[in-house]
Amino acid sequence: MAPTDSHPTETRTAELWVRSHSPFGAAPERATVLDSLETLEEAGYFEDVTARLWGKRVGLSTMAARTEEGTEILDRVTDFRTWAERNDATVEQFFPERMMDSHLVDESYLVQELPTLALAEYEDGEVVHVTPCIVDGSLQTVEDRVSTIEAEAEGEIAQRELSPAGVQ
Repeated sequence: MAPTDSHPTETRTAELWVRSHSPFGAAPERATVLDSLETLEEAGYFEDVTARLWGKRVGLSTMAARTEEGTEILDRVTDFRTWAERNDATVEQFFPERMMDSHLVDESYLVQELPTLALAEYEDGEVVHVTPCIVDGSLQTVEDRVSTIEAEAEGEIAQRELSPAGVQ
């Protein structure tokens, strides 16, 4: 399936991942995105929309990677990378791994960096789109994707309203 395809199902869901301590000025942008997704949920486009928090990074070789939260985040990032590989998209620059130095204990360790905002869309429990990403050489931000979804939803909802009851 192409990364921008949309196929209605009974279980279309979305997860919005938000960095807990985002840069100054990012809060209004995040609120607007979440408001739009919740409106899409109310209109029936998404069955469920969940907002989740994550930090700036997860240490891959630290205790954080062994916690329930750390494991869940790292599993999601793996799912996002798998989606990208299958759909000729790129997410690596938004989810880079890098070495960090700790001056307290004089050690270096590998971390998984996380973006300020990420959106994962699911159909029947499978990842069908992730943003931010690069598709066909073009950057697709979370805000871009939400605008695309809103346009798709408008047509889909109008189609449902025009269809006789029970016919789709």
